[in-house]
Amino acid sequence: MIRLFVLFFVGVMLSACESSAPSAPLKIVTNSWIGYAPLYYARQKGQLAPLGIKLVTVVSLGESLQLYRSGVAEAFTGTQFEFGEAYARDPSLTPVILFDRSNGGDLVMGNRSLDQLRQVREPVDAYLEVGSVNALVLRDFLRSQGLEGLDIRYINQDQGRISTLDARMLRRPSLVVTYFPYNQSLEDKGFIELASTRNDTDLLVIDALYTAQPILKSHREQLQQLKRKVDAAIEVAQRDPEAFYAVVADFLGNPGLEAFREGLNGIEWINRPLDEHLEHRLREQGFPTGDLL
Repeated sequence: MIRLFVLFFVGVMLSACESSAPSAPLKIVTNSWIGYAPLYYARQKGQLAPLGIKLVTVVSLGESLQLYRSGVAEAFTGTQFEFGEAYARDPSLTPVILFDRSNGGDLVMGNRSLDQLRQVREPVDAYLEVGSVNALVLRDFLRSQGLEGLDIRYINQDQGRISTLDARMLRRPSLVVTYFPYNQSLEDKGFIELASTRNDTDLLVIDALYTAQPILKSHREQLQQLKRKVDAAIEVAQRDPEAFYAVVADFLGNPGLEAFREGLNGIEWINRPLDEHLEHRLREQGFPTGDLL
């Protein structure tokens, strides 16, 4: 009888220990883009650990996607391009938190004006990072400007190489898809701005957090709390950019306060319900909005 009681007592204790043991944190992989800085702000303020969330930071969007695919993290940040790449392999993937939309941070530049391009009958060289959201920006630009008939020659280069191009040395009509701050160097080398995500509403670049439906279902409360922390961090960035920058400077590579302010001008935070036009544009791109928190 005593032996049975002891076994029962030990079983109860082991069960209690097992139920109280901390579960593995929900890992989110992100890169050092200003739009994802609210996540880093929340971490630095000690707000993620109590939620059972761990942030893994990398350099590029491609690395974020790669780590997510390899199973290192349960969620990742990226544009609609990275979402599309991951969704092709896992149709259960869904956007859960929107951070921002590009508002002038992504541009199409050229060595010809729009009127001149409409008269072009020869091939047009387009310099861009083909395996990135640059491709979507170029596609939408050509469609919105009625230039879909152009004979485009796609030239895949990273932005470091693209920024060395000199418009005055290019004989062929040329387009460049770029983003802040590389556009400044290109402007100095004779390229003119043809369209940007600020002045062309058909150009859309969205930053969001993505995860699979089963993860959303099992971690919904954590992600809802994370959404509240992200929104609160965005409010700090809007109200007191200097204080926000002091917390996230390392995450952004310490660009300096003025460069940070300029970067903020190139995005529009999305911490409110979607307006009708933006929701329509997202659905046009096959970007689901039904699971957004």
